[in-house]
Parts: sequence; C-alpha cells; structure tokens
Amino acid sequence: MAESKTMTFHEEIVLPVPEGARVLDDAEMAALQKIAAGEGVCLRDEQRHILISVGRKPVGMLTAALVDLPGLEKRLEQGIAAPMAAYGYRYDAPQTAAVDGQKAMGFSYRYTAEGIPMYGESYVLKNKKVIWYLHIYVREETREESLAVWRTFLSQITWKK
Repeated sequence: MAESKTMTFHEEIVLPVPEGARVLDDAEMAALQKIAAGEGVCLRDEQRHILISVGRKPVGMLTAALVDLPGLEKRLEQGIAAPMAAYGYRYDAPQTAAVDGQKAMGFSYRYTAEGIPMYGESYVLKNKKVIWYLHIYVREETREESLAVWRTFLSQITWKK
C-alpha cells in the first residue's frame, strides 16, 4: 500500500490528501464560489467528483472562551442556507465527528448544481483560539463511496503540537 500524502495548513493542522486528490492552487481557489471569506485550503478529486474544504478563523481569547459549539454550528448552517437557497438547499440531518480528539458539530444537506443532485456536509470545531470549518461536496450518485473517503479524511487529521 502506498504511503498516504499529507499537507500542513497554517502550521497548525496536518491534513491527509486522499489518493486521487490534489491541493488546489491560488487561482483555482479564487475561482470557487465561496460562502465565507477567510483562510482556507481545498482538495479536489476530479475522478470521484469530491471537493473538500478546510478553513480557519482565529478569534481572540475572550471570544474563544465564550463561544459554544452548538451556537457556531447554528450560525454555520444559517450562513450556508441563505446563499445556497438558489441551488435548492435542503437541510438533511445533524452530524458529529471527532477530529484528533476535538468534537466537531455539523450537518448534511442537499442541493442541485448545474442540474446535478449534490450532497454536502459541513462541520465546525474550536481548537485553542481558532474556529475551524470542514466541508465536503459530492455528487449524490456517488455519496456512499465519497463519504467513506470523507470519514477517513476526518479520522486522519492531526493537530500540530
């Protein structure tokens, strides 16, 4: 079995790069329709039609102490629902995941892009004084295969010590 590739983002988090995926360059990132601004990185697997996005937003110490994960998750859902309404956004179900010992809260949703039924999952978590956003976008027809890649991705993320 080939050794898996990883990338370090912002000297804080080590992300696995799934087999068949590649890190998008700055021009490709700029061409994406972003829901929220901020620092981020995207991984794309063109063959399997998987797009994974990881973003970060540093916050002050007081904000980090006061912010709660359920509140962040609710704001994330509201922030995605409004701009995605034009694509037939439909909330699907709540989701949770563990990311290197940190609880991530999120949700799944469905929408249509260019006539193609799509499925997405979005998570938020807090690590130290940074709020992290994790997203996956896949075609509905390959959802189960793509979610296996996503679950492996989430389980292999590690925080830099």
